[in-house]
Amino acid sequence: MRWRAAVFVMGAALLAISYSGRWRVGRDSALYRAVAHSLATGEGYRFRGEPETLIHPGYPLLLAGLERRFGAGDPMRPRGPLLVMTAMAACTLLVIHGLVRARHPPRLAALVTGLCALNPTFLLAATELRPDLPFLCATCLVLYAVEIAPGAMGARRIAVAAAVLVLGLLAAWSMRPTFWFLAAALAFEGALMIRTAADRRAGMSVVLAVAAIVAVALIVHAGAGYRDVALAKLSDPSSLRWHHQLGALLEDRLPRAVLGFGGPPVLAAIVSMLLIAAALSSGTRLWTFYAGITLAGTVLLGANPRYYLAILPFILAGGIRLAERGGTRILAVVLVLVAVPNAIATTRLVLEQRGAAPVDEEFAPFVAMAPVLARHTAPTDKILAAEPRILTFLADRRVHGALELGEGGEPPAGALGRLGFTHVVLCADPGCDRSLRRLVDDSGLAATPIAATAGLELYRLSR
Repeated sequence: MRWRAAVFVMGAALLAISYSGRWRVGRDSALYRAVAHSLATGEGYRFRGEPETLIHPGYPLLLAGLERRFGAGDPMRPRGPLLVMTAMAACTLLVIHGLVRARHPPRLAALVTGLCALNPTFLLAATELRPDLPFLCATCLVLYAVEIAPGAMGARRIAVAAAVLVLGLLAAWSMRPTFWFLAAALAFEGALMIRTAADRRAGMSVVLAVAAIVAVALIVHAGAGYRDVALAKLSDPSSLRWHHQLGALLEDRLPRAVLGFGGPPVLAAIVSMLLIAAALSSGTRLWTFYAGITLAGTVLLGANPRYYLAILPFILAGGIRLAERGGTRILAVVLVLVAVPNAIATTRLVLEQRGAAPVDEEFAPFVAMAPVLARHTAPTDKILAAEPRILTFLADRRVHGALELGEGGEPPAGALGRLGFTHVVLCADPGCDRSLRRLVDDSGLAATPIAATAGLELYRLSR
């Protein structure tokens, strides 16, 4: 009991001091916020005025509901949505504790929960407007429902377990494309449960719930973009670059997600192998399935530290279980080796959150350019820039990136004139965006400077 109380006090304190009420500017969060604003203002599920099919709908719907209830406010200080994320992080810690406690002793559940609270990847997810944290919460609810389903007795408990399973699956699908990893693990587990007489009813419930949500996922067009990209990659093995992704996972992504650092490649790779062994030793067949499928999927489709947040509790649970086999001293050493780098990285994150300027240096010039862009362009204008999502959201203008111009096989330079671009944002230093300048030079359009901010210049394009 004392362990659990200390863990939750620490978690609440870390969440409280890491809250700043300021937006951590990012490309993905800008896209989610732009689509949410479109929903809140009655313009539909759109980005730049066009139907959005890439991202899943759950998080934009959540942000849109908050905007309609509390208003848009200052886009750089979305205090309400960030408070909701902080509260959701606290709820997620409770769910993680309940899930691990359903399978393991109280001390192990408390340790896993405490290390999750101390983890910088977890805390970063609580300070950003992205769906990684809601997805983790939904995933843990689903797995908890599967854990309690076989022993559920009485109509009420069975109904509760079924409702948590279905609603959790629906929430997981609505948040992230990595839902498919969860669905695959549940399908395997459900099929194996059906083979056991005692678990047959629960196994059939799991399979039917997964099938129902998969049917919804295939029917609803929102979020189909990620699925189509993944299927295209899997259909062309030469495009997978799995060896590159495996190297990234071993040498940086996985240790950074769990420990908060990358480190020298050889050391990071050794640590990653230990973390993979931990993920596959979490103590339940379903958790092992899910962790293994997630690791394999990211090797095939792309690795990012935040992708492993969804399996962080299972990596920690497996690592503690393995360390306990070596005795109390080995467990203490492992806990110190995990906690210290996490504490260092988390301290850095908290100081950054409490500092004067949480905006990444890479994005700061575009944040400054946004109001200038809004003043000097019309909503119908079409703008070319290096950070289209951030500028589209902050300036409420149709901003496109250079990579989008080559779609359909047409050379980018030809597309620039044909698609009716009216403005371009370029770096003040000609050497920092040579490819973008080359596109403008090769288009045959005249570029006239009309405004500038620190580091960026706005040009009008004309024939």
